[in-house]
Amino acid sequence: MLEGRVMPRPPEDTWSAWIVEGQRRVDEQLPPGYLDADKTDRLPEGAAGDFLVWVQACEAARERGLDLVIVTGDEKEDWWWRYRNAVLGPRPELTQEFFDVSEGRRLYLLRPRDLLQRSEALNVEVSPDSLADADRTREDLDPVAHWTVDAVRELLRRLDREGQVQAEVIRVAAEAGGVIGRDDVYELCGYDDERMLRGFTRPTNRITTDLQRAGLLPENVAPMLKPLFPTGVRASAFRIPSEVVEILASTVDPLATPDDRSESGPKA
Repeated sequence: MLEGRVMPRPPEDTWSAWIVEGQRRVDEQLPPGYLDADKTDRLPEGAAGDFLVWVQACEAARERGLDLVIVTGDEKEDWWWRYRNAVLGPRPELTQEFFDVSEGRRLYLLRPRDLLQRSEALNVEVSPDSLADADRTREDLDPVAHWTVDAVRELLRRLDREGQVQAEVIRVAAEAGGVIGRDDVYELCGYDDERMLRGFTRPTNRITTDLQRAGLLPENVAPMLKPLFPTGVRASAFRIPSEVVEILASTVDPLATPDDRSESGPKA
């Protein structure tokens, strides 16, 4: 099925240059992929994964002289042009970029269900069950593992030891029920208004990866700090997993100072 349909890996220097460019786009909040900034310390390619898909797809379409259709289940605003809750099409920046690269070709984005709904154009019969499956979220398909008490304790211990402000953000978020707003993060961390939150989750992501490599934490846990982007490119809040809220409520005093915790340790 895959023979002749998977592109070869590009030369290493090209691949490295693409990763650098992809990370630059994330840093400058240019589509696609800038909303994956929290992956910077979790994957070999950092947060450049979406850009790698994009640039290789553009190159293949350009070389073949074809329009480009990208089918993706990613519905974030760093790919899609949206109006309120309606998905209108690709981001205009992506449409223009592909138009320039391909000398006038067209770009289309489809979600999996959009492709299946157009199956007649491909002379393919699709069952209603397949359409229903396409509407399922990734969380429905891939069960998310839970954080453990020991893993939460170790992550907070390491953040405290490094002097990272994310430790207190996690504790306050737990006290608030799992979500902490942007303004509260700025106040808690003592940030001025000019400070950006880009890369704010990197310490927690890095330590999470270390715990997974050490076998203390399953691979498919939810991020400890997940940025929420309900209205645009700026994170308006951060959410911690629900089980972490319960763990901190029952085992750790979120209001204790780092010195208190270093002396007495988390309560059993």
